[in-house]
Formats: sequence, C-alpha cells, structure tokens
Amino acid sequence: AAPTAFVKIFWNFYLCFIIPGSIGGACMYLFWPNTNGLPLEEIAALFGDVDEVAVLRGDVDIEDIARDTKSDEGAAEENEHGGGDTRV
Repeated sequence: AAPTAFVKIFWNFYLCFIIPGSIGGACMYLFWPNTNGLPLEEIAALFGDVDEVAVLRGDVDIEDIARDTKSDEGAAEENEHGGGDTRV
C-alpha cells in the first residue's frame, strides 16, 4: 500500500501521518489535565476516582500547620515546667 501511495500522491503521503498526529497532539495538550508533579492520589481524583483521599496538597494551608506546631511546642514547654495544658 505504501509504495503505491508514494507513486500516486508523492510527498503528500506524509500528510497522512502528519495531520492526524498533529491533531492528536493538539487535543492532548488542550484537553488532557496536567498531572506533572502531582501525587497518585490527586491524579486519581482528577480522573474521577471516588475513593476518599486523606489530604490533598491543595487543601493544606501551611500557615495553619505552622501556627498549630508553634502552639503545640508552647504547650509542651508548659507541661515540662509543671503548668498549663495537661494533654498527653
């Protein structure tokens, strides 16, 4: 089939490969979600996985974590000195 196509349509035969490949590449670039650098759990959630995910990276607020860590350290110091919170 390929030798006959080359004889009849010459270099235009390459367009049979270039056009579908270009259209497919453009569709992938435009319509498929970017999964670069995401954990597997978040990729599964992007594609409709209904399993519960413990924590998504987008849901984490660094400032809240830093604030909670500082308050926990302060409570631990008070417990060492015999005062304040009695959490174990």
